[in-house]
Amino acid sequence: MKIAKHLILPLLLASAASLCAQPPANCRWLTLGTAARVLGGEVQLVAHADGNWVGSCQFTRQDGSTTKSLTINVGPADSHACPANSRPLKALGNEAVRCESAHEANIAGRIRNGWFVITVTNVPGVTQKLYTDAKPPDAYRASLLEIIAEQVVGNLY
Repeated sequence: MKIAKHLILPLLLASAASLCAQPPANCRWLTLGTAARVLGGEVQLVAHADGNWVGSCQFTRQDGSTTKSLTINVGPADSHACPANSRPLKALGNEAVRCESAHEANIAGRIRNGWFVITVTNVPGVTQKLYTDAKPPDAYRASLLEIIAEQVVGNLY
């Protein structure tokens, strides 16, 4: 009987600790590893999702005095800020466009009845076409931002 009493307290403490522990943040549409590759190192993630069609993920990395970020927003409404004359993109769902400013690049579009916006901030070269030595040559040669959008769109399907 004394052995049982000595086992109960550690079990209760372990159970209480596991109840207080929070699961690591998880983004439904992009992995931490992919975001770390894009942002150049270890990232922090804040994620919120109400199912596959509503939510957001924000990956950030502090690089000296600059904060690099990759943000994904998914929802029922078209919320992107790209101007009407933005460059249209094919093969990324419906109505996909790309726009950029000096420090920010966006791809936005629609999958079925859901809209997505991907924003990358302070990552130079994220919209430049990547070299590929694929055989046969890949005429599409996506940029890093387009590759991210392909993954997000694929996870939304």
